[in-house]
Amino acid sequence: MSMSDTSLPGPIAVGGVGGSGTRVVASLIQGLGLYIGSDLNKSMDNLWFTLLFKRPRWYIGADDEARGHQIRRALSVFEKAMTRGLRSRAEPWEVDFVEQASGEILSYPQALGMGAGRRQVRTILRSRMPQGCIGWGWKEPNTHIFLEHICPYFPELKYIHVIRNGLDMAFSSNQKQLELWGSLYGCEMPRLAQGMPRAALHYWACANRVAVSNARRMLGRRCHVILFDELCADPRRHISDLAGFLGRPLGLGEIDKLVAMVQTPPTIGRYRKHDLSDLDSADIAVVRELGFDTP
Repeated sequence: MSMSDTSLPGPIAVGGVGGSGTRVVASLIQGLGLYIGSDLNKSMDNLWFTLLFKRPRWYIGADDEARGHQIRRALSVFEKAMTRGLRSRAEPWEVDFVEQASGEILSYPQALGMGAGRRQVRTILRSRMPQGCIGWGWKEPNTHIFLEHICPYFPELKYIHVIRNGLDMAFSSNQKQLELWGSLYGCEMPRLAQGMPRAALHYWACANRVAVSNARRMLGRRCHVILFDELCADPRRHISDLAGFLGRPLGLGEIDKLVAMVQTPPTIGRYRKHDLSDLDSADIAVVRELGFDTP
């Protein structure tokens, strides 16, 4: 079945604060037959999305009109690359836009861990329409930053927001989003390393509250929140819920293959080994509000 014959309305997007378990969810939706890109890193991030969007300068520094214009152009290029392919179809402005994006992302050392740059320019401009998929989508944790623009662009978008216990996330080494986007929420990188857990939890609380609120407001039932800790504890139930959300019936034996993709990381519950006294009580309250048990 080609993507032009898809029974799924609109794209499926997966986002969350970095380190939340979005890679596992990306594996699951890929296992359910969705095309999520042909240029992925080991975390299964769609690197075309990374190339086009993970550029704080034009997002944070631009006014609302300029920001909106840039994002619509980025979404246009991304949609075409994912669904029809840019190979032999790229307009001159699309090539220029991709080249400009590459130049800008190279100025952010924090964004280079996923290898975004010249290789992504080559792969996106050579993209072809995939075959044999039941639909398309992408996983890139930073997607939640752009929801206010993505939702109206794709009227049939379904969005999956993945959340991992904020107390565990406070002690994660993955704090790239805090560094890149913290200013959007009034969060700053701490001057001293011992201040990182407090800053990380504050970013987690702010970013997840905004993302869930925006997604539910704009998408309603087309928003699906997955608590990663619960997915690990009961993968069969949550995979069934995910398949239902996607409108994808599970065949006999399929769910066993998908359940095998979910492995509980040893870092689940790591916060219990740390002193939590420096964490903001208001941020801990958000952890509870979003569905997690706290001490």
